Amino acid sequence: MSSSDTSSTPIFLIPTENPNVVNGESAVTVKYQTQPNQTRSFNEIVRSNFDALIQEIIILFTFHPKEWISAFRSNSRFPLFVLGDIDGFVALFMNNLATLLAVILGLRIVFEDDIIYGKIVPG
Repeated sequence: MSSSDTSSTPIFLIPTENPNVVNGESAVTVKYQTQPNQTRSFNEIVRSNFDALIQEIIILFTFHPKEWISAFRSNSRFPLFVLGDIDGFVALFMNNLATLLAVILGLRIVFEDDIIYGKIVPG
């Protein structure tokens, strides 16, 4: 085949079965994919992609009770509650409280107390 014949067909480089044969031989084999002669309209292509998307959504949202039951089964390797959870909760609470106080003190320079405590902090 000349180079003009292969320019229109896609080329796929596929690794060889034996990766140790690199020196002296090519590490990949070249395979040409022939394009089908059948032409499809734009509407057919869009419809086939839309149908594939609908099938993926159906599979994604299909309820599989065995998977849900196994997801909530207790596992000794990953317990639901450990001693470090209390430390994490306290640290998260203190971080949120410090952030809230910093926002309130920073806003007191710009806004009045009615706006801060009536609109910003509750919302």
